[in-house]
Amino acid sequence: MCKAQNTGVCLNVNPARPGGAYGYVDMGGWIGGQAEFVMIPYADFNLLKIPDRDRGMAKIRDLKCLSDILPTGYHGAVTAGVCPGSTVYVAGAGPVGLAAGASARLLGAAVVIVGDVNKARLDHARRVGFETVDLSEDATLSDQIAAILGEPEVDCAIDCVGFEARGHGHSGSQTEYPSA
Repeated sequence: MCKAQNTGVCLNVNPARPGGAYGYVDMGGWIGGQAEFVMIPYADFNLLKIPDRDRGMAKIRDLKCLSDILPTGYHGAVTAGVCPGSTVYVAGAGPVGLAAGASARLLGAAVVIVGDVNKARLDHARRVGFETVDLSEDATLSDQIAAILGEPEVDCAIDCVGFEARGHGHSGSQTEYPSA
């Protein structure tokens, strides 16, 4: 993987766990990939140096959108085959899910449906213009999609349910995770 410059899936980069990504929660001893500062081992080719520090710092909020969440959502939309006129289901109304939904819109999707069990996230998704389905309700996902589209299926689906998703299905059982 290192020779192919795929260090994000390097088997040796994070010694606490094989395949551990840079600072990804529960993937090795180096935590904090979304912290203010993070160590990136073997970063001799996969980081971009911003030549003018002052201009870079003035645009840092824009630049950080290119570091993780937006590219992950966009990649999910492209990989799912979103194209003009398609209907899309996004599993997960968190930051990556909303970025995937926004990316699907940019790629021309006719309808983007976002599903989750978290009512606050679903409310936010509705406020920014997505159709939503509440997976904590008794109606099945296909029934809720049919209520929106008139048929129980979509053209594309994007899985954006995070590694630390809490609650499972209708039981809503909670699992506690250590804070990073």
